[in-house]
Amino acid sequence: MATPEGIDGYQKDIVFFLGVDNQRVPLPYTEPWPFYINKIDEHQEKERYFFLAVVRSAKQHLHLSYARADEEQKYRPSLYMEDAATVFGMPIEEKFDLQEIDELEDTSTPSRPLTQARRKNYDLAEIAHFGLCPFRYKLERLDFKARQYRDKFQMRFLAQGEWINLVFQHLVEQKTKAKGEDKILKMFFVAIDAARQNVKLKFHGLRDLDWVTVERYVQRDFINAAQFYGKDNYQISVESVRPVKYVVTNNERIVQIEVNVRYAIIKGRYSYPYINNLMREEWLISPPKPKVESPEYMEVDGVKVFPGHYHAVQWWQNAIRTAFNFERSRQQNNDFARQQQQNYQKQQEKIGDFIQAIEAGHYPKHFGEHCLYCPVRGECLGLSEEENS
Repeated sequence: MATPEGIDGYQKDIVFFLGVDNQRVPLPYTEPWPFYINKIDEHQEKERYFFLAVVRSAKQHLHLSYARADEEQKYRPSLYMEDAATVFGMPIEEKFDLQEIDELEDTSTPSRPLTQARRKNYDLAEIAHFGLCPFRYKLERLDFKARQYRDKFQMRFLAQGEWINLVFQHLVEQKTKAKGEDKILKMFFVAIDAARQNVKLKFHGLRDLDWVTVERYVQRDFINAAQFYGKDNYQISVESVRPVKYVVTNNERIVQIEVNVRYAIIKGRYSYPYINNLMREEWLISPPKPKVESPEYMEVDGVKVFPGHYHAVQWWQNAIRTAFNFERSRQQNNDFARQQQQNYQKQQEKIGDFIQAIEAGHYPKHFGEHCLYCPVRGECLGLSEEENS
């Protein structure tokens, strides 16, 4: 009995490596605390080394295995195991306890690498994430837990997004209205105070110092909103809105793309979708505009992707606003409605191109500054900056 660290440098005729699943091999990356230092490349290299230490230790036979479920959760095979199966052309065999087949059926694992997959429904955010890094999209589709931000560094951003959600929920329930920058700001700050206790209950792991930072950024968002919506002497209010969608024809089939807008600010006769809460949930931050101009798209291993974090977020924001404005104006007959229809059709074409690329089944890695905010960077076998340069 030994660990990967303990067997390094030794050789045995037969080696059984247990627990080669998506939660243990490689181990997820844990952010250094209390000071953030990016050591993701070092962590990945160490995990690859220990896996190969086990491989090298087997002189005649190496048996890799994992349990599909335990008392806590269900598992998939490790990415290392999947890559090994691909390299050697050997499918991952599945064995079941006959009494548990029905219970575990939903976690069955394909015996070949992920290839083409056709879907009837997509989410706009996951298409944007594919456009930034196709490999992230692949990892998030392989494991339902992958598309979740998990560490404390990320929780601060998610808490901001949830606080904003609760503020708007309060304003909708109270049917609050205001006019003028000062009164609008007061309206927002009253709602911030009303939502404080509920958001802290949802993120009870954050410390008091964390909440000081979280609240400061939430206040900044609403100060900016008050300045923008209060500069004209119009009354504003908040309403809940239903998700809107894009409908795309792809290879003679209809595909629907959900756009998850929750709230809109009503100013006079116009509605403005509010997406800063969604920004925190999907991207954590709003990346700054690059100092150097770059093309709209670039290619990574034959797949068209956004050049960087900023470009993906900008496209995502514009696509949300376009779908929202199109839905609100589709029954109108004026220049604004016609412009929104043209914008909607252009976005339809771009989304259709992304869906074709997604369903082609090729998911290369696109390294960049966005890796720092990626929820699956601990599981990614990714390229280091040195390998990519």
